Amino acid sequence: MLLQIQSRATKKLAIRLFSHRLLSTSFLAGKRCLITGGSRGIGQAIAFKLAAEGASCILLSRTLSMALSAASLLDTSLGQEHEAVQLDVASTRRVWDANDLGGTDPASIDIVVNAAGMAQSKLLCFMSPEEIEDIVFTNLMGTIYSCRTFARPMMRSKKEKCIINISSVLSLRAGRGSAVYAACKGGIEGLTKALATEMGSKHVRVNAIRPGLIDTDMLSSSVSSEAQMEFLKRIPANRTGSAEEVADAALFLIKNRYCNGTILTLDGGFSVSL
Repeated sequence: MLLQIQSRATKKLAIRLFSHRLLSTSFLAGKRCLITGGSRGIGQAIAFKLAAEGASCILLSRTLSMALSAASLLDTSLGQEHEAVQLDVASTRRVWDANDLGGTDPASIDIVVNAAGMAQSKLLCFMSPEEIEDIVFTNLMGTIYSCRTFARPMMRSKKEKCIINISSVLSLRAGRGSAVYAACKGGIEGLTKALATEMGSKHVRVNAIRPGLIDTDMLSSSVSSEAQMEFLKRIPANRTGSAEEVADAALFLIKNRYCNGTILTLDGGFSVSL
């Protein structure tokens, strides 16, 4: 008798878990998500997360082969289709149109994630004007033009839409060799808050994630192992974060419809430590 009761309870639990999985994995079914910098690092991890929730993803990258490779790995179990588009946000210094987006109508996009970025590890006094402009147009102006591209069609749709911008903890606690990068990320946070007030009444939410030291290829290629070890000493969690953890934060901002103008810090306690 006890075994039968346990069996029934186990079946009920399995049904609940299965039902929860169906709901959770189809939360974004029918939604179209565009991710700049979607071929690697944080952008790619967010694309994986959103596709697993049922979204159709459009990955933008300056390198088409990388975007195609990343798109081929995304979940299609719910019938969603994914696209790869070559677009250098730094060189396209204007509002984007359908041609820039591989034929995608900006009005068809429900979620935009601005994750394209490039690192800096050089003192400002040694940087050329070209190097400064590359960082500014990739990290800040690219995000501004992306938001400008989708702002009007999103507000006109009168549907729930959202934009997520990727900032950095260096906007709060900048270090040596990050002056331009830190300035760009500070600008992104100001942009996010301003757009939240401009677009919120039209059912468009704008939020940002402020990651700390995240284990990506950009980190390993721009920060020496010695510098990373010094940084780690200042993180109470005593470890780097993962791109998947940033993706979890992005999904939270998408799901929580009361989040607007939020800058979500994800740094293991670095920004609040002495």
